[in-house]
Amino acid sequence: MDRRPDRSFAVRTARRLSPLSLAALLIVGSGTGIAEGGQTTGQSTTGQTTGTTAQPTTGTTTQPTTGTTAQTTTGQTTGTTVGDPNGEPVVVVHGTTGSASSMLTPGFAGELFGPGQPLDAAKYYIIIPDVLGHGKSSKPSDGLRTKFPRYNYDDMVEAQYRLLKEHLGLNHVRVIIGNSMGGMHAWIWGVKHPAYMDALVPMASQPSEMASRNWMMRRLLVETIRRIIQLRLAISLGCDAMGT
Repeated sequence: MDRRPDRSFAVRTARRLSPLSLAALLIVGSGTGIAEGGQTTGQSTTGQTTGTTAQPTTGTTTQPTTGTTAQTTTGQTTGTTVGDPNGEPVVVVHGTTGSASSMLTPGFAGELFGPGQPLDAAKYYIIIPDVLGHGKSSKPSDGLRTKFPRYNYDDMVEAQYRLLKEHLGLNHVRVIIGNSMGGMHAWIWGVKHPAYMDALVPMASQPSEMASRNWMMRRLLVETIRRIIQLRLAISLGCDAMGT
């Protein structure tokens, strides 16, 4: 007999929704914040922001503003903003190997950020961080390589929080949307800073340990990089790398 608990109706329903439908569903929900123990925190409060207003262009694209940067213990985290700084703040987090620019494609931004679309840039202030280790944010390949400080998802989320809270002065955001690795970050946001947002939209991710092909792909990448470093070190020392 299967003794596993039945999944809730909410979980079963959410899995039937497309990512964009789920995003729209959460965005138009009540304006209450998520807090510990499932309690709500009332209406969201938007802090002061900095930067330049990005006016929507014709069609379904917007003009981004880059250069938003915050300093953390593991380096700098940079972000790109789209829309009116006086609009409701929305955070979009990219996936592994991506960057803020990868979320500004016609297939994503072109379906969400344009006039009359779910995240109309005339109404929302969209912040897209370059996650630590990606894009224009600090990463090992900038020069430190193996001497770069060790970091994990918690550090990456904390860097995003400092970018929003300390640099942009945002006390609260409407929603945090994450895709793949960004979806994993969204789950962590909900644990570390549950009252900071009204809603979370973790796409293509689950709140569980990495497994299967996803784990194997990342392990393969790590081992490949490790072997390349070892080979280059052997060559630089004048060793016969093929014999080691």
